[in-house]
Amino acid sequence: MDFEIKTKELENNYLKDRKGKKEFRHTTNKNFKLLPFVTKDSKIRGEKNSVKKDLTAFQGIASECYRMIHNQEKPDKKLLYKEEIIDKVLTKSQVKAEDKPQIETILNKVAFDTQGNLFIFDERIFSYINFQKPTGILENISLFFYTIFFDEKLKSKASKKTSQKSVSNIYYQLILSSLPEVKSNKNNHKGFDIYQNFVPEITEMFRQDLAFMLEDKSFFIAYSCFAH
Repeated sequence: MDFEIKTKELENNYLKDRKGKKEFRHTTNKNFKLLPFVTKDSKIRGEKNSVKKDLTAFQGIASECYRMIHNQEKPDKKLLYKEEIIDKVLTKSQVKAEDKPQIETILNKVAFDTQGNLFIFDERIFSYINFQKPTGILENISLFFYTIFFDEKLKSKASKKTSQKSVSNIYYQLILSSLPEVKSNKNNHKGFDIYQNFVPEITEMFRQDLAFMLEDKSFFIAYSCFAH
C-alpha cells in the first residue's frame, strides 16, 4: 500500500500564518461537509444562547424541512401572533359580540399552547412554525436533514400528500383559512448533494418509513419526524 503526503494541502489546512510565524491550527468543515455545524460551538454544546430547546422540540427544524419540500418562504411572524389570528377568525365568521368571549376561549384551547403557539393539528401548520431561537445553526441542521433524507421522488410525494385538504373540525378550518398566505420561494429549492452521506442505510429506512406514514394523515401528524 502506498501513501502520498500532500504537503501543500497539509500546509493550507493546518498551518496558519500569525505574525510571521507558522501556527498549527485545524480549520473545520473545509474539505467536505460531514456535519452542518462546528462541533465545538457553544450553542450546540448547551451554553449561552443554546439551541438545545429547538433540538429537543424539533418542530422548528421539521417545519423548515417542510418549507423546503414545498419551496415556501417563511411567513412574517407578526402575522402569526395568537391575538392576530383569533381576531381574523372572529371577523371572518362574523361572530356576535356577546359570543366572542366563548369562541375565543374555545380557540385558545383547541388551537394554541400555553406559549401562544399553534398546535400542529394539520400538516399545513408546519408552514408557519419557526424556531424558538432562530439562528443559522438551526437552518443548517434543517438543510442537513433535508438533503440527506430526501430525494426528488420522496419530495414530490411528500409535497402532494401534505397538501391535501381534509380537516373536518370547524374551528381548525377557521384557523387555517385565517392564516396568512404562504408565498412561494423558488430560491428555497435545495439540491440533495450538499452533504456527503456515509450511512445510506439509515436514509433508506427513513424514506421507507415516511412513505408509509404519508398514507395516513392522522398517523403522519402524530408520529412522523415532522411532529416530533
